[in-house]
This record gives sequence, structure tokens and C-alpha cells, in this order.
Amino acid sequence: MIVGFDTETDLMGPGNVNPSLVCASFAMLAGEGVDTKLLHQSDPQCEALITALLEDPEVILVGANIAFDMAVLTRRYPHLQTLIWEAYFNGRIQDVIVMEKLYLISTSGDLDFMQMPSGAQKILYSLAALEKRRLGVDRSADKEGDDVWRLRYGELLDVPIEQWPAEAKNYATEDAIGPLFLYEWFQEHRGERGRPGSIETAGLQATADFALRLATIVGMPTDQERVALLEERLLDQIGPEKMTPLYEAGLLTAAKPPRQKKNGSGLTKPVPEKKNTKILRAWVEEQCNKHGLVPTYTAKTKQVQCNADILQ
Repeated sequence: MIVGFDTETDLMGPGNVNPSLVCASFAMLAGEGVDTKLLHQSDPQCEALITALLEDPEVILVGANIAFDMAVLTRRYPHLQTLIWEAYFNGRIQDVIVMEKLYLISTSGDLDFMQMPSGAQKILYSLAALEKRRLGVDRSADKEGDDVWRLRYGELLDVPIEQWPAEAKNYATEDAIGPLFLYEWFQEHRGERGRPGSIETAGLQATADFALRLATIVGMPTDQERVALLEERLLDQIGPEKMTPLYEAGLLTAAKPPRQKKNGSGLTKPVPEKKNTKILRAWVEEQCNKHGLVPTYTAKTKQVQCNADILQ
């Protein structure tokens, strides 16, 4: 049995690399439809169902960046780590993003750009990007914006699911359904071992991804003197005085320190350095057109995207 799996958490941040579990969502094929379940972290059924699925040798759990979800489970349920490792070693935890990369390596050999009729297009690897590319499903409107639910589940950490807004429930459920159908797509389109489309090592790569995720969470000891030296060198390279070309181009507005108010009643608030996204979008679109690339646009505002992947 194939089970799509996903977790929603509070936001990651400094000191919270492995965030707290808020809920877990499950999706299973049932005839021509899909059965889903959404369980709050405080519900005893959540731990019980996850344990049962990890123990069942007939179950394959599949997700997108599932190493993140498994690491989250080790924080909420530390005693499940042995079961998680056993499931990985037996190929019963799979990642559709890993599968996508293996599929591309064995077909085009290019992980960065995909040749389209309109030109080379940057390959993105989010769940939304895979759903759109492989399934023709566009969920980008649910993923973008400052107020989308994927950034707000921390608000629901202590709120029973019965009291959740429908949008919050739907988003979490869809994040389990997507990997389920993507897994089915890869099973239908995969090639034989050593042939185009092969994803033979998907289980091994997913296991390595989990190990690296845990290593990232734990971190590593650092030499504080060397850290200070590195910081000094970096500031020498990217300090404010080095930003003059970006300021002159209008891409950045320099930070403003506090200053005395005109009425003498105190200091103004400092203004942080700010990026001029309007000019940046125009520059990205110009460069895409110049080099035969297809700009990526946001679903809601239809503006050119300028995230790190695009800029790279």
C-alpha cells in the first residue's frame, strides 16, 4: 500500500532548525478516489497511525522532501527513530523530489535547465513545481504570498483540527495527495535499471537525504576564532561600502541609521537595507529574454519571480 505523507509545522528559524509538529496528513488510493486523514499532533491517533504505518512491511510512505517530515517526527516521537531507519533501509520511505532528480539525470542529464519549445527553462524542485510539471496541477496560488497557510501552522499548534479554517485543512491534505499521485506517475514512466528514466537508487538516495538532514539539525562544532575571522573577511567583501554599484543601479536602497527627530523628541527608527523588487523584476525579465530563458511568473500577481533559484 502506498501512503502519501506530509507534516505541517511551526516556522523554522535560528535555534529551531527542526520545528515542532503541528499535524500529519495521510492519503491513500481508494478505488478511483483518494482517502485522506488529517491528525493533530495532540491526537493519540496521530502517533498510533504513524507507528502502524512504519511497522507494516507492506506500506511505502512517500512525500516531497520527506526527510524533513521524518526528522520532525523524531523530535515529536523520539522513540520512533529506530522504526524510521528500518523503514528507510527496507526502501519503504520514498521521496518524489529525489525521484524527479534521478529521472532527469537518466534522461536529459541536466538538473538545472529543461529544454522547452520556447527555450531553456530553469528547473524548480518544490512540490508545487513537480505537480505542475508532471501532473498538470497548478497549486502555486496556495504556496505564494505573505498570508498563505503553509507559513501559519504555528498558530494552530494548540488548536484542535475541528476548529481549523477549511483552507488550513485543505492545504495540509493536498500536500499528502500530491506525492501520492507523483509516485504513481514515476512508477508508470520509470525506465529499467541503466536505461533512460531509471530511478533505481531512489531508496538509497532518500536514506542518505535523511542522514544528512539529521546531521544538519545537530550541526557541528566550530572554532569560534576562525568563525570571527571568516566573518571579518566576509564583511570586507560584502560590507555596505561594497554595495555602491547596487545602490547606483537602484536595486538596493542603503540602510539609514537612527537620527535625531526635528522636534528633538528622540531618535527616528533605523531603516534597514531594502531591495527594489520592481527594478529587480525588470532586470530578471530582461536577462531571461536576452539569454533565451523563460521567465517564471507568480500565480496571483503575474509578476516575474526573483527567488534564489531564479537568480542563480
